[in-house]
Amino acid sequence: MAVDKDILKELREMNSVLAGLSRDMLFEVPADYFNNLPGSVLHRATEKVSLAEKNMPHIVPEGYFDNLPEELIRSLKDKETGTVPVPGKRINLWAGMRWAVAAILIIAIGLGSYRFLVPQTQTVEQQLQALSDEAIVSYVEDNIYAFETETIANHIGTTDVNSSSLNLNNEAIENYLEEAGWQ
Repeated sequence: MAVDKDILKELREMNSVLAGLSRDMLFEVPADYFNNLPGSVLHRATEKVSLAEKNMPHIVPEGYFDNLPEELIRSLKDKETGTVPVPGKRINLWAGMRWAVAAILIIAIGLGSYRFLVPQTQTVEQQLQALSDEAIVSYVEDNIYAFETETIANHIGTTDVNSSSLNLNNEAIENYLEEAGWQ
């Protein structure tokens, strides 16, 4: 009895629904049920059931199984030639069309997003054409010492260099070297 009270107390602490239910048996077994059970089961098993009194839900036509192979072959030939439509089978053309439209829409949105989100790269020629002549001259003036003299000499015509060097005299060269701090 103490165990029952402990269990009931524990159920109440857990806020269980079982704590509020009655402990009385809800179902009763009739008197001598288990003593009479084997005889009752045997009586029901030996009871004759007449099939003639029952209504059969499905009736097979006369000669159905004799003609079944020929009927199946004829039915298959009719389906192959397309002379007899298959009952209950309906083709919905719009279902396939909807999937195709959805696929095209997704591809269009994807390509549009790609072109919008990924920047387009310009070629070197396009980038150079975008620069102004003043910007190029300013860059060359600021970075003249970074260029190699051989590269500059290769781009300048040799006739121009020879003719301009002939016009210089030794005094002009010495004056330039003194002003530049070479002597």
